[in-house]
Amino acid sequence: MEDAGLECLITNDHIKVVILDIFIAGSETSAAITIWILSEMMKNPNIIAKAQKALSRDPESWHVPESFIRERFENSSSDFMGNHFEFIPFGAGNRICLGILFGLFNVKLPLALLLYDFEWELPYGMNPKDFDMTETHGLSGAKLKDLYLVAISKQ
Repeated sequence: MEDAGLECLITNDHIKVVILDIFIAGSETSAAITIWILSEMMKNPNIIAKAQKALSRDPESWHVPESFIRERFENSSSDFMGNHFEFIPFGAGNRICLGILFGLFNVKLPLALLLYDFEWELPYGMNPKDFDMTETHGLSGAKLKDLYLVAISKQ
C-alpha cells in the first residue's frame, strides 16, 4: 500500500541548506567570540602583550621554543571537552557540540594570526574605559557595538 500524498525526498537543495547552516552557525559564533576576546584584551593591554609574548618564541615560556613538541600540551590543566563540568562551553555528554573542533579552529587560528602579525591600538582619542561591552540578543551573543581597532603590521 502506497501513500500517494507523502513523499520524503531529500534534494540537493536540502543538502545545500543544511551545509550552509553548519558553516553559518560555526562562523558567526566564532567571529563573535574572536571579537569579544579582542575587546577584552584591548580593555586590558597587559593581557594582549602577554598573549603576543606566548605566540612568539620566548625561551622563558617554552622549552626548545623553535621546535614543535606536541607532548608539551599533554599535561595541560584546562579541559573543555566536556569532562570537567566547571568549564564546558561546548556542552557535555550526549549533548556535546558536534562542531567543537570546527569552532576551536575557527577561533584559535584567526586569533593567533591577528596577534602574531599585528600590534593593536585603539583609535585616536579612545580610552579602554570607553568600551561598550553590551551584547546583542540572540544565539551568538555578539557585541552590540562594533569593535574598531588600528592594526599595525609587525613586518
